[in-house]
Amino acid sequence: MSELLPLLKVCPPRSPEQHKENYAADLHKALSREIGTPEAAADFFNRTHATDSMRRVATGIFDRLRHGDQSGQSAFIRFDSVFGGGKTHTLIALAAAAKHPEVVRAGAAGDLLHPELAVDDVQLVCFTGEDADTIRGMEMNGTTRRAKSLTGFLAYHLGGEPAYDELKEHDDRFTDPGAAGFQKLIGKRPTLILIDEPARWVAAAKQTGDLPRAGDGLRNALTAIAKAVANSEHAVLVITTAEPGSDAYRNESEEVSQQIHAVMQELDSVTARTAQTFTPSDSEDLPAILRRRLFTDAENNPQREAAAQAYAAIWRRHSPSDADAEQLFHHCYPFHPETIRIIKERLATNNEFQRVRGTLRVIGAAIHSGAEIDEPLLHPYHLDVSCSEVSEELVRRTGHRALDAAIEADITGQNATAQRYGPATRRAANIILLGSLAPTANSGLADNDIIKGLISPSQPDSSVANQAIQNMKEHGLFIDDHTDPGTTRFSSQSNIRREVEQLAGRINEIERETGLKEAIREVFAERNGFDVSVFPSRASNVPDDPNRVHIGIINPSFITRQSSDCEAQLGDLYSYKEGNGNNAPRDHKNNILFLVPNDDDLTGIKQEIARHEASAKRLEKDDQERTLMEHQRNTLITIRQASQKAAYQGIQRNWVNLYYPEPSIQPHGLAHVRLNFPDQEGKGQNPIINFLTSDAIGKMALPKKEALKLEPSVWESAGLERAGAEGMTVGELHSRFTRTPGRIMFLKRSDFDQALDAANQEGDQKIVVIRTPQGMDLRAGSGLQHKDDLRVWLKRHAPALTPPDPSPPPPPGPMPEPPPAPQGIPSFASPTETGQVAVSALATYMRTYSADWKDIASATLMGTNDALLNDLASKAQSHGAAVSISYEFEANGILLEVRDQTAEDWQSRRRAFEQTRRAAAANQADARITIPNEGEADAVRKMLHDLDNTHQVSLEVQFRQPEA
Repeated sequence: MSELLPLLKVCPPRSPEQHKENYAADLHKALSREIGTPEAAADFFNRTHATDSMRRVATGIFDRLRHGDQSGQSAFIRFDSVFGGGKTHTLIALAAAAKHPEVVRAGAAGDLLHPELAVDDVQLVCFTGEDADTIRGMEMNGTTRRAKSLTGFLAYHLGGEPAYDELKEHDDRFTDPGAAGFQKLIGKRPTLILIDEPARWVAAAKQTGDLPRAGDGLRNALTAIAKAVANSEHAVLVITTAEPGSDAYRNESEEVSQQIHAVMQELDSVTARTAQTFTPSDSEDLPAILRRRLFTDAENNPQREAAAQAYAAIWRRHSPSDADAEQLFHHCYPFHPETIRIIKERLATNNEFQRVRGTLRVIGAAIHSGAEIDEPLLHPYHLDVSCSEVSEELVRRTGHRALDAAIEADITGQNATAQRYGPATRRAANIILLGSLAPTANSGLADNDIIKGLISPSQPDSSVANQAIQNMKEHGLFIDDHTDPGTTRFSSQSNIRREVEQLAGRINEIERETGLKEAIREVFAERNGFDVSVFPSRASNVPDDPNRVHIGIINPSFITRQSSDCEAQLGDLYSYKEGNGNNAPRDHKNNILFLVPNDDDLTGIKQEIARHEASAKRLEKDDQERTLMEHQRNTLITIRQASQKAAYQGIQRNWVNLYYPEPSIQPHGLAHVRLNFPDQEGKGQNPIINFLTSDAIGKMALPKKEALKLEPSVWESAGLERAGAEGMTVGELHSRFTRTPGRIMFLKRSDFDQALDAANQEGDQKIVVIRTPQGMDLRAGSGLQHKDDLRVWLKRHAPALTPPDPSPPPPPGPMPEPPPAPQGIPSFASPTETGQVAVSALATYMRTYSADWKDIASATLMGTNDALLNDLASKAQSHGAAVSISYEFEANGILLEVRDQTAEDWQSRRRAFEQTRRAAAANQADARITIPNEGEADAVRKMLHDLDNTHQVSLEVQFRQPEA
């Protein structure tokens, strides 16, 4: 199959100088313009598609004009169709054949009329209600005489000035001379009388207040001229009316239609074959009419068959049941069948839209607008409302100006929905709009119909079309969501998405900034390891912490990667801490990181944050009012989730510049790397940790499933080698790592303790020796909390243990005093850790003292978020554990607190507590839950073992003391 070319390259359109006159068919103007000369008439016939109905009526009329009564043809013919259905165009064709018989005789009338039916010297009378002047009267060929009624007009055009003067009194009084008077004027000559749209004349008469006389005059004149024509051997009367209710003159059309019907009944009483009704064209003729009127050579175009085959093959893949697709494409060529179907089933159902004439104007505007038509057929989306002429025809003439806001917001505006999502979505939006340009009961299109209008040989993938439709459904601000979501249409009412946008627009900059900070904290959440300081602007905002690594998320209004003083500003934050006006030197320089944004434009991220907040508020409102339909609530949930995801991904794509301690980088000692964050939102710490722990960098040590083992060189270089037999305390050793930027970084103190414990393994794996102040070796695995006062050596430098002096035999004498009462198990306290790490440390501690769960008197968990309490209160209820919950936060210098709540109390009141905190603009709260072991050892054990690593907690445990 040869390559298919764009439509306008193989089907040149007729010149724009011709097309506009063709669309606005006017019988009077056509007599002097379109058919004024034989050459013009021949061109007119060339541009006219003769429908079967037009051929039959033209043949019958000219047969009667030529052969008279013996032809057996009707003398009175009525054209009845929808407004713009080809009636006037047919009258012009009849007038051209009557006025220029030589053109007909030469065969230039084409399929409309056989050359043998050419009739010479036809007396032609053309009346059009649109041009009638009911106040001054109708001008007649430049004379001073003016006809007020149809009677006067017919008298002049049939008999000239003498006839008009003779019947002037009838003209003035809106009466008629009777059938005999008109018959006398017709005489023996072939006479063709064409009366177009008399309803418009009646409408004009209404405005002058002279309707009763005008209406009676019209009915009387029509009756008289119809009878005169019926009694004249070579005369024909043709009159056009629109279907009642189908145009702007629907009331007058109905009135005139009733009058003509009465005339036809009266004529039928005279002869059974005097009157006939024709419809010049029907909907099946539309493609051929448009093809002939708009293009010079589309009928026999060589690409027609190839295009029909190519498109039919695609349709059958998309919809196998379309067995007659090829025939359909051939019939509609060069128009896509969906273009014709939408015009017939949507646009043409508007009372104000003219089926043929309106369609000619719309498509004519599209093909002459200069827009690229890049497909072999004219798809419905080529009727693009971004072209002002197309918009005028589609929106204004169909009476859908109420959709202007929708068109601007979702299709043509600079930031319109369709513009943001690319060409396929713009095309889908245009098709959806076409389907919306109908009365409400008939508007909208199914997804499958939209897809059919989108796919083509160059774009055969229906999944691309489906995604374009989903883009509009999921993001369009005026896509109707008030009805069944199975049909897609635009509405003049904004939908729930538009409502969210309006609510988002009312969220001020302070709220957006607050939401941004919360979102950044969620993206780089503490639960994965680092403590986060959001937007530190001075050194004291990033703690100088010996026990945990902190990461400062830099405010783009303060520093960006593009800032000329980026490294210098970070150097200040890195070098100093709180104290001495924020100029006290920072001690733990190996426990700090910085994340710097690329760009200071946060407009898009903040808009997503505002959208997320607005959708949440709207859902809360509907929780109380319950006014939304289920699919509208689902839309709100989708918006909330999508906006959060977009905000998180925007944050991850902007804050990508990691600065970490590296003393070889001068002058500030911070190395830089640009990270690639995954699109998985809310996992911002993972790429940072992965980079720092990678083999190439080896900057950070993390616990693994097995013991965290470091090479001996790590411990040697940290100072143990130089310390020799002196050794150093665990606190001093840990400080060597946190204070010296060139060393390995431990995420938190427990990681260091685990690594040190792994270095204290027995046998060949043993690297260090750790002893208590009492001189006892600490065995490996005896605890992950190594007190700072423990002393540590490299194994080869550790002094030998001094054996105890042998005990002398007891002196004779009285029995010794009984031993003192047992001291019991000391309380346990962990630093802030993830849940499972804290519980694991407790378990190790309990093993050291051979303690059991029943020995626990109480366990207290402390954290800094509401979620900890929510989770533990739920676990307490499920495990049957009694708990005591306390909650406090500080806002504006005032401490707000709640004490000793049960799990049930907390669950019922927690939302009020959380809302109070947010209203007070407190970013975090201290949460404390105490589990007294009132004989429920198993409940305590289960609660603590269920604690997961999503929480950061500090765990304190008190043990039961043995009786003396």
